[in-house]
Amino acid sequence: MSSALRAELRNNQSCSELNQLRNNGRIPAVLYGLNQQNQNIHVDYSDIQQHIRRHGKSSIVDLTMQDGTTEKVIINEVQKDNLKDRIVHVDFKRVNMNKPMVTTVPIALIGEATGAKQGGVVQFQTRELEIRCLPTERPETIPVYVSELEIGSSITIADLDIPSGVEVQHEMNEVIVSIVPPRLQPVEEEPTDEIQEPEVVGARDSHGLDEAK
Repeated sequence: MSSALRAELRNNQSCSELNQLRNNGRIPAVLYGLNQQNQNIHVDYSDIQQHIRRHGKSSIVDLTMQDGTTEKVIINEVQKDNLKDRIVHVDFKRVNMNKPMVTTVPIALIGEATGAKQGGVVQFQTRELEIRCLPTERPETIPVYVSELEIGSSITIADLDIPSGVEVQHEMNEVIVSIVPPRLQPVEEEPTDEIQEPEVVGARDSHGLDEAK
């Protein structure tokens, strides 16, 4: 499954020109791959943000240029301003639809784990998988069914239902998600009202002499 984005060529390269693009709601990007010439382009900020939210970063994109030509691409890299949590640059990579590619696919948890209902804590070891497949066979997500997962148990790569034509680039015993026991809170000692008598050092006998030690 693919989605569509529109792009326009750009000539601006300086920091001030790129920032002006961003201020106008556009994101600088580059298109490369398949031994073709690199192209500096820009795309609409809202469109690319919405695409990533719906389809992830590695889904197939029909990238249409202003001259009407369309290319099959994937989003190979997204650069963000972490302070503002905003996209600042995108790398698009051309793909050959008839040749297997290595890409990533997000993991989708299905259901609520029994162990979580009992107070356990869900621990992710990874939220996406690296796979190898034809672009047309890339799944949107890999479902992980956790309803029967109890405290102390886990799900590995070997437990997943991987679609035909997809090769997972991980060890089969690699853990995806597990349920661990809840952390015990330290028990605070209750205050006591009992007044302790101070220890008497060198107590004297009835004659005023120190007792033998």
